[in-house]
Amino acid sequence: RMRRCLLQSSTRSEPATRSLGVKCWSLNSYPSTLPTLDPSTEMSWTESCAVALALSYVVLAIYQNRWCWIASIISAFLYIYIFWQVQLYLEAVLQTFYIGMAVYGWFAWRGTHTTPERSIRTWPWRYHLLAFSVLVSLTLLLGTLMMRWTDAAAPFVDAATTVSALLA
Repeated sequence: RMRRCLLQSSTRSEPATRSLGVKCWSLNSYPSTLPTLDPSTEMSWTESCAVALALSYVVLAIYQNRWCWIASIISAFLYIYIFWQVQLYLEAVLQTFYIGMAVYGWFAWRGTHTTPERSIRTWPWRYHLLAFSVLVSLTLLLGTLMMRWTDAAAPFVDAATTVSALLA
């Protein structure tokens, strides 16, 4: 059984305290921390609508229908609410980025002009190594900050998925 102990302040309400405590958690604690990972948990109406709108976005984008951006915006707003409720704060913040991109997409797709296609390029290994280093560094930094200053349910997982999405 994998177990990890983290050194942190004894209470989150007193960040200036110098006393340290050890907080231990295991991968087995996630189902009780994040009820959404529990297979017996039912999907809420809000989650169902968010998923349906996200899938609508994909289908409409495939057909290059401008209304895909509206579906994306509404879906992202619903996901902000959902992620905030389960204490995945960075995922909620990431949705604001998606909303901004969808607003840009809505206005960019209103014109009839086409932009020239770009050719696909590959990166040298050193670029991949640099991107991976940035990903790990930002994940550790944000995860540590979220663990220290918030009640985030899974700060490092939340940080890793958010940073990965932004770097992609």
